[in-house]
Amino acid sequence: MSQIQTQSHQEDLVALLKVLSGEVSDDPIAVTQDFISKHPEQSEGYFILGVLTYLSGYVGDAISMIEKAHELDPDVREYAQALSSLYTKSDRLNDALYFAKLGVVLASHPQMAGILPPDLKNFVETAEHELIHSHYVTALVAFDQREFEKVISECELELKMDSSYVPALDLYARTLIEMGDYGYAVPVLQRVLQLKPNNVDYCLSLADALSHLGFFEQARDYIEKALQGAPGDLKVGVRAFYLLSLMPKAEQVRGAVWETLTQAGLTNEEPYFPYTPSSDGKIRIGFLSDKCYDCFEGSVLSHLLERFDKNLLEGHVYIQNINHDGVTQAIKNWADSSRPVYDVNDKTLALIMQRDQIDILIDMCGAGQNQRLAFVAHQPCGLRLSWLAPLHGGGLPGINFVVTDGSTDSAQARFLRAQQANLRLNGPVFARKPVRGYGDPSPPPVQSKGYVTFGAYLDFRALSDRDGALWVRLLTEVDNAKLRLHIGARISEIGLARLNEIFEPVGLLERIELYTPDEDERLGGFFDHVDIFLAAKTEKIDSIIKALWMGVPCLTRPDDEISYVTYSGAVLRAAGIPSWACEDDDAFLTVAKSLASNHGELAGLRNALRPQCAQSALMNVDSFALDFQGKLAEMFFTKIQKR
Repeated sequence: MSQIQTQSHQEDLVALLKVLSGEVSDDPIAVTQDFISKHPEQSEGYFILGVLTYLSGYVGDAISMIEKAHELDPDVREYAQALSSLYTKSDRLNDALYFAKLGVVLASHPQMAGILPPDLKNFVETAEHELIHSHYVTALVAFDQREFEKVISECELELKMDSSYVPALDLYARTLIEMGDYGYAVPVLQRVLQLKPNNVDYCLSLADALSHLGFFEQARDYIEKALQGAPGDLKVGVRAFYLLSLMPKAEQVRGAVWETLTQAGLTNEEPYFPYTPSSDGKIRIGFLSDKCYDCFEGSVLSHLLERFDKNLLEGHVYIQNINHDGVTQAIKNWADSSRPVYDVNDKTLALIMQRDQIDILIDMCGAGQNQRLAFVAHQPCGLRLSWLAPLHGGGLPGINFVVTDGSTDSAQARFLRAQQANLRLNGPVFARKPVRGYGDPSPPPVQSKGYVTFGAYLDFRALSDRDGALWVRLLTEVDNAKLRLHIGARISEIGLARLNEIFEPVGLLERIELYTPDEDERLGGFFDHVDIFLAAKTEKIDSIIKALWMGVPCLTRPDDEISYVTYSGAVLRAAGIPSWACEDDDAFLTVAKSLASNHGELAGLRNALRPQCAQSALMNVDSFALDFQGKLAEMFFTKIQKR
């Protein structure tokens, strides 16, 4: 737009605003229509006319006008807020929630802020005022904030009024999955599919729940149904690929899904915007993460940003998660800039990063639930790295390097494709500060019980596969030993039946103990009842760290047949205990039986492991940050600036 056009637009907008304020007496609709005719490519006229139409009682026409305003200028908060409330009034709740979240991200248009009526500013209040499934609306907001107990209670209230309301049933089931209550989620999702039999998202949710229960064949059937129902759909295909990657004996199907995604366009694409290297001596690092909250990855990112050398590096964080907690705030505090981007489209996000002058983008989303694979495939910024991203970094389009260490380098290398390489750190691939709030370790339970108690978190994906078979061998070879399974707050009838199916035929059911934490239990209380912790291939990193911190030895073993990279061995090697990352089944059994037979060693480890971890590379965040920053700087100077 020329300077003359810009000046004319601003002058006419000021004149229109004077009419709306009553400062100038004229017909506001006629003046607005005249403004649109003069400036058809400007958004304000359509928004103002939409508001005037809404105030006249025509919600549908108002939506059309404000949709046009949003199309012309998608970065205005007031347009998103108005659409969110108007869609709520039209019972289009999914669209309403989308724009409610989008409104949090966008910037305000100062001249339009005063135009937006108060009753169009708040999505939740509008929903409650309209009495449109208000409990469901509240549950939706709570889900995005990961307030899962609240989601359950609000969905139950909604379903008491309408037991067949599919959106509430679906949200109820998705929340049960997030809470690990897979056995309870299955019948809910089966009910949903009775009501909506061809919905691909519901099929994938049911496949997710069934997979976590070890019903892999049934899960694959529902995945296949979803793929047939949405051929070529990127979101459906990536989610199917993710679920199949976590299942045994699914490599062929997984490969076929990836091939379909590639044919559908998930491959390296030309950048939306050109990249120009920094010229002011600063290297700008962007982190794209959906784990910017209180979790292992969020804590590690916060520690890294805190130690960035501000004379050399700038850290910019693009937050893909909606929820916000203390770790989120810490990340924001330490970053040079941060912004939520979960509802920012790919091209707009590429433009934002170009304006931020990002040199190296580090993707932490990978192929996970909140993936941005299509965005990364368009090769934004100078180089793109994958770090701690599910399922693996290699093979994903747009990625140049995968950050590894001595423990994960060979595992990640299995997935690398042409023109991709590992960026191997000198030390561990992560480090975090010592765990806080945990009391002193208690004596090992074998001292009072007389038998060894192995412990694990219940995961039927592990019990139904090679880990389960290995643990059965261990229980068979260690006399009187028991396996205590952490089941969370409860276990479903389906879960109990699965335990019977696995352990009763081998005569070990009586040696299985189920553990549910008490409300007043201390942090790490589960490990007070465990002598040796068994880490499945699906184990969370934090669980292993907590076990070590409570003085409990932890054993794991790699599995080269799985289609993802695990970090259990990386934790143990970083903690200085590489022998517990066993090479194979026989080594695992040898180490486990040696520990189980030496009660004095178990007692000594109870007091020795915590100080060892605290002094190890696992918790030396200064050394890790220096190592990582050095690799990033070296990459910039050799791969970007030289080019």
